[in-house]
Amino acid sequence: MDYNESIKKVAGYIGQFYTKQADRKIVYHNSKHTWELIDTVNRISSGYSLDDRSRFIMLSAAWFYDTGYFIPGTENHKTKSATCAAEFLKTIGCSEEDIQAVQDCITATKLPQEPKNLNEEIVCDAVMYYLGTKGYAEKSKLLRKETETLHGITISGKDWRERSIALMESHHYFTDYCRENLTPVKIENLNRIKRKQEEKTMPKVVSDIAPAVTQKLNPVIQMDTGTIAIKQDGDNPVEETNTPKKNKEKKKNRRPVRGVDSVFRISATNHQRLSAMADNKAHIMISVNSIVISVLLGLIARKLDKYQDILIPTILMLTTNVTAIIFSVLATRPRIPKGYFTKEQVKNKDIDLTFFGNFYRMDFPDYEAGMKDMMKDSEFAYGSLIRNVYGQGKVLGKKFTYLRISYNVFMIGMTIAVIAFVIVFAFAK
Repeated sequence: MDYNESIKKVAGYIGQFYTKQADRKIVYHNSKHTWELIDTVNRISSGYSLDDRSRFIMLSAAWFYDTGYFIPGTENHKTKSATCAAEFLKTIGCSEEDIQAVQDCITATKLPQEPKNLNEEIVCDAVMYYLGTKGYAEKSKLLRKETETLHGITISGKDWRERSIALMESHHYFTDYCRENLTPVKIENLNRIKRKQEEKTMPKVVSDIAPAVTQKLNPVIQMDTGTIAIKQDGDNPVEETNTPKKNKEKKKNRRPVRGVDSVFRISATNHQRLSAMADNKAHIMISVNSIVISVLLGLIARKLDKYQDILIPTILMLTTNVTAIIFSVLATRPRIPKGYFTKEQVKNKDIDLTFFGNFYRMDFPDYEAGMKDMMKDSEFAYGSLIRNVYGQGKVLGKKFTYLRISYNVFMIGMTIAVIAFVIVFAFAK
């Protein structure tokens, strides 16, 4: 079978399909999206040595992926697309095996995605490619508009953001290309949505805490009667008129509560981003060193009986690889605290109730009681946030320390090992 000729027939058929279909409700899964999908599949697959059959299967799945959205009905779009693909591919003489492979690529994109081979992984990543791009916000708006129109419903911004956050947190890319190039931007998009969701749904506890904190740190307290009670050296407050000068002083002395909340939010976001970066770097180091060890054991170790001179360089390199892996694992290995707190700790306000490691073994009533005590006390609440930020910083410090050691060991050890190999081969000649 000439797969290149067959894919031309598929492309021609889809071109005619869209000239006949003009459903204005489909603002996302349309011909523009199909062309973008084809381009994305080609971009991702370019890093692999794939045969003509694999390219035909992936591109056919991409060409037919959006056709199911033009078939009446609001459910099972991907199944409909797979059916459309099968009906046409039969007419051009495709084998049942190839047709089934195309259908599997399309249906593998159903959430949660569970691709079973490289072809399906590439198509799945192409469909979710937009999650890790700068144009995510615009694509998300189009997808929301299409969903509302097709189902005849209105989705609030809060609900759509919740769906988007759940999708992005549960999703992960399968191909190396997408993991390396899209994951950082995807994390930025996710954090941006979370920040907006927090701003739109600010917990009531913050608004309750803010006035109390302001009163604690500001000796000038605004009264409902239009006067200010200022505490003097004596026991009794003195009433003063609310003058413009005093209003200016109040504005200067007023604590920027929203600004402080933003500081905590930004700090937490930055720590999460840095933690994800550290984990990614550690995974890269583990993968690289594992590959080197496999090559050494597979190619060189079997020839040590013939080339005993390379024994020392080989041991140097293996030691370097194993040491680098150990420190990379230490950088990513989780440490879980005891998982509970005591009433005494709550009373003394020296426990962070926002960190799961301090309560995951506790019963809900005990944790709820501690949280209610914290919400009543602004000092306790902000103290917990401070401890949380500090704890994240300590963890990051350890992660990057281990990572630095791992990279240094890898850099220095590999250099020495390579030099040793060069010396051995030089003297061997």
